[in-house]
Amino acid sequence: MPRAKGGPKTKERRRKRLKLAKGAYGGKSRLFRTATELVDKGRQYAFRDRRARKRNFRRLWIALLVASLALFGLLGLRPLVLAVTIVVLSALYSRPRLPVKGVPILSSALHLGGGILHFLLGVALFGAIDGPAIGLAFLCGLAFTAGHLNQEVRDFEADRDNRIRTNAVAFGKRRTFIAGLALFTAAYAQLVVLAACGVI
Repeated sequence: MPRAKGGPKTKERRRKRLKLAKGAYGGKSRLFRTATELVDKGRQYAFRDRRARKRNFRRLWIALLVASLALFGLLGLRPLVLAVTIVVLSALYSRPRLPVKGVPILSSALHLGGGILHFLLGVALFGAIDGPAIGLAFLCGLAFTAGHLNQEVRDFEADRDNRIRTNAVAFGKRRTFIAGLALFTAAYAQLVVLAACGVI
């Protein structure tokens, strides 16, 4: 029986490999053997460089973090403490192993705390933190948390497919949207109260 060298399966496999090498120079995009070498080597480089890119971004992130904390350290103890607390909350929310993003109520609590602390950090740079500043900070925290809940509703499908148990995945899109709407309403109610008290 004659040896089959150009059957449909072989042609399909070679066509796929040549498609991966499309755009390469010369025979590397037209000849199967050289295209195979090119694609295999490219995959090796991609595997290596994905890790290198993560490593480089991690170094850049740490350098920027240290520089910003050093800057806040120059501005005083209170801004430095607030900045370090914000960094810790951010690390808790998005750490690689067991991120708090996947813990429904706790992720919203972190956003509330983060919104409050961000506003208080801005206040601490220019003056003392007093009652009206804390009221405004709580307003910012409520708005920040409500926006976070709306974002979770928008990202529902992607979070569910990636098995990230956000508020929208745990409680449903409608309930999460209603909770976000309630927080926005509470923020506006607090704005009215702050205006009535003469804070704003």
